[in-house]
Amino acid sequence: MTTARPPQSVAAVLVLLLVATPLVGATVVEAGAATPRLDEASPTQQRSGVGGASDAGMVVRYELSPVDAADGRVRVSAQFRLSESVSRVAIAVPDGASVESVTGFDAAEDGYDYRWDRQGNASITYVVDATRFANGGLESISTAEWSFLYEDAVDLATLDWWYYGENPGNSRTLALADGVDGWAGDDVAVTGAVTVAEERRDGHTYRVVRPDRADGARPADEVVDLLASADDSFPVGDRGEVTTVVLPPAAIRSGGLATVRRGPDRELWAHGSTAVFAHELVHVRQTFTLADGDDGPSMRWLLEGMAEYQAAVVEMRAGRLPEDRFHERVTTDAGADATLADRSTWASANVPYDKGERVVAALDAEIRRATDGERSIVDVWRLLNAHDGTVSYADFVAAVEAVAGTEMESWLDRYVRTDAVPSVPADAPGLSAMPDERPTSLDADAMGAGIDAVDPAAASPAETTTVTALGVERPVAGALVLLAAFASVAFGLVVLRE
Repeated sequence: MTTARPPQSVAAVLVLLLVATPLVGATVVEAGAATPRLDEASPTQQRSGVGGASDAGMVVRYELSPVDAADGRVRVSAQFRLSESVSRVAIAVPDGASVESVTGFDAAEDGYDYRWDRQGNASITYVVDATRFANGGLESISTAEWSFLYEDAVDLATLDWWYYGENPGNSRTLALADGVDGWAGDDVAVTGAVTVAEERRDGHTYRVVRPDRADGARPADEVVDLLASADDSFPVGDRGEVTTVVLPPAAIRSGGLATVRRGPDRELWAHGSTAVFAHELVHVRQTFTLADGDDGPSMRWLLEGMAEYQAAVVEMRAGRLPEDRFHERVTTDAGADATLADRSTWASANVPYDKGERVVAALDAEIRRATDGERSIVDVWRLLNAHDGTVSYADFVAAVEAVAGTEMESWLDRYVRTDAVPSVPADAPGLSAMPDERPTSLDADAMGAGIDAVDPAAASPAETTTVTALGVERPVAGALVLLAAFASVAFGLVVLRE
C-alpha cells in the first residue's frame, strides 16, 4: 500500500495550489456509480458515488474527520452494510491514501486492493489528501479551522459489487465522525461552525447550509427566493422532498456542482451570480439517465445547454436580464462549427454551454410556435424525467415530437447531428411569461409518439439513483480564476503554520 505524503510547509502548499490550478475548468466532472453486477458477470470498474434508497442491498457511509491541516488530510471511515443478496464487493483506495484499519475485507489483486466475499458488514479506514482542483478552481480542501469536502475527494477510487437475483439497489452518503462540528449530506460535507436554515414553499422544503467561513455568501432567505423562483419557471414534475444548497467559503471556486439523482433529497453547492443557482437547480431537477451514445448520437450537450438556457430564462423573467441581452446571449456564435452529437468535434469544453444553449433556445421557440405558446422545452424535460430507462437520442426525438405535436426529427438531425446553426426568433410565444400552471398530462401525445404514457407531473421518485456530478457554469479560462483561488486559499492557510 502507498503511504500518505509527509506534512508540508505553508510555502509548499501554496506552490501546490498555484501549480495545480487549471487555466480552463472542465465542463463535466464524471462521478461514477458503484454499478451492481449479476454474480456471474464481470464488473466494470467505476468509482463510488451512488446515493438513493436507504433500504438497499449495499449501503456505504463515509464518516469524515480532518486529521492534519498542514497538508489537507482527512480520515475516512467507509462503513459497508451489506444484505444477503450481495455476493461480492471489490474496492481500491485513492492514490496516496494510508490505510489505518480493515474489517471484513481481504487483500486482493487484479486492480483491486481489497475484496469481500462473505456475509456480514465490513469497513475500511484510510487517510487521504482531500485537496481537489477542478472546473477552473478549488473544489475541496481541509484547513485548520474549516473544511469543505466534496465526495469525489474522499470516496473510494473503485467500488464494484455483485449480487444474486434482482438488483437490490445501493446507496452512499457522507457523515461527520463523532465530535466533529459541521454538516454532511450525500455529496458535500463542511466542518466548523455552520448555520442551517429551512423554509417550506409550495409543499417543498428548501434547506440552506451556510458555514461561518462563507461570510460573503448570499443570505439564506435570498437563496430560497432564487430557488423557488427558478422552480416556478421550470416546473418539471418530481422535485423530491428537500432541496439542499450549501454555500461554500470564498476559497472555493465560483460556480457550483450538482448531483443528478432520484429520491427525496436533492443537493447542490453554489455561489456566485444569481444565474448560478438557477443553472444548478436544472441539474437537480433532472432524474433521467442519458444513454449518451450507447445506441446513437451523444446527448451530453443537452444537460449543460438546457441548464444555461433555463438560467437565462429565469434571469429574464425576474427582470435581471433585459430581453435584448437575453436574445444576444442565446444567439452566440461560440462553438458554431461543432457537431453537438459528436464530442470529437468539440474544440472547447464550452461547446455544450454555448452552442448547446443556442440549439435548446431555438428548439424551445419551435415548440412554442407549433403549439401557440401552450407547450415548451420544459414539457420535454418533464417527459424525459418520467421515461423508464436510459434516454437515447431516439427517445429525445420522440419526446420533442410528443410535445410539439408535429414531426421534429429532421430539424433535430440538422442541428444536433451536423454543424448547422439554427436561428433563434426573438418573439417565441409565451417565453417571457411565467407559466400559469403546471401541465398534468401528455399521455395521448406520448402514446402517439411511442414513448412512456405516463403523467409526468405526478411521477413518483424512483428508488434507484444515478449520479453524475456536473460543472455549474460554462468554464472560464484564465488568470483571474487562478489568482482568485491562489489569493483566497493563501489567506485561509496562513494559520496552518504557527
